[in-house]
Order: sequence, then C-alpha cells, then structure tokens
Amino acid sequence: QDGDGDGWSADEGDCDDADPEVHPGATELCNGLDDDCDGAEDEDTDVDGDGLPDCSDDCPVYVDLAAADPGIQDGTFTWPFEVIQDGMDQAASVGCRYVEVSPGTYVETIDFQGWDLEVVAVGGRAVTTIDGDGAGTVVTAANHEPGSALLQGFTITGGTGTLGGGINVAGTGAGPGQTSDLRIVDNRILG
Repeated sequence: QDGDGDGWSADEGDCDDADPEVHPGATELCNGLDDDCDGAEDEDTDVDGDGLPDCSDDCPVYVDLAAADPGIQDGTFTWPFEVIQDGMDQAASVGCRYVEVSPGTYVETIDFQGWDLEVVAVGGRAVTTIDGDGAGTVVTAANHEPGSALLQGFTITGGTGTLGGGINVAGTGAGPGQTSDLRIVDNRILG
C-alpha cells in the first residue's frame, strides 16, 4: 500500500511512506532527510555546480521562516534567512543564482532588481505564500531581468499597486523570464 500517495509503497523502497516528497527517485535536498531513499542524507546536492555540497556552501541561499534564528542569519542551511528579499540580496551579492524558500507565509514584498535569480519555493504554492499585506506590489520584476530568471512555487496575495498588485513586470523585456506553479489571488490594482 502507498500510504502517502506518491506512487511508491514501503515494499517498493519508500523509506518514509508518510511523506509524499520522500521516495526512490526524489530529488535529494539539503534538509537532513534521505529524500531519495538511497540510505544517505543530503548527498550529491550541488545545485550551483561548484563542487561543494549545498549544506556547506553559500549557494543556494536558504530562506526558512520557521527555522531562522533572529540572531544569526547568513543564508546557509544552518542559519537561513527569515525574509525572502534578504535571501535574494545575499544571493546577488555572492554571485549565487539560487534562492531556496521553505514553506510558510512570508509577509513582505520582493524585487528582482534586474538580477538573474531562481527563487523557488521547495514545497510549492499550496504551502508557501508571499503576502504583501497591502504594502504594495508583492513581486516586482521591472528591471529587464534575463530570460533565465525564475519565480516558482508561490501563492502571491495581499498586493496593491498601480501597475500590478500581485506582480509588476512593467517594461519591455522586464520580469522573470520564467514563472511556474504560481497562484495569484486577492490582489488589487489601484487607480
């Protein structure tokens, strides 16, 4: 029987049949779990291809509202940021393209500022929200971001703005080049 509905049963090698993200062939994440059920935790994760495992590297930059320590935040797996924009700023400053966001509701607005970043909610839009709380446009990408920039896996809500409450991608060639698995709801355009 497949207890978590991921297509794998314990008899077929699912090492955690209560978690649908854990099964043979799953992507191994730097999260202290054996995601792909091969008997090793966090091995072979090197998303930036620099030869250093992600758990001990400054790339990707991690954002995790639930796990962040208010006193120490450097964007590493051990000391993640609690604010997505802080993670984006850090990634741009160290030359990293990858910002990995853990599940939660992040009350903030973010701006790509022309950077070539991949900002990805690892749990997907059902469990990861950016809520602008009426403070402006939730996601701004209006500085000619390259086609390889990516925003993926978020619910975007609570935005207000004259050029877009949820996402503002004003201007020729503006905006993240790719978007995926987004849910944009309950935003307002002013004016």
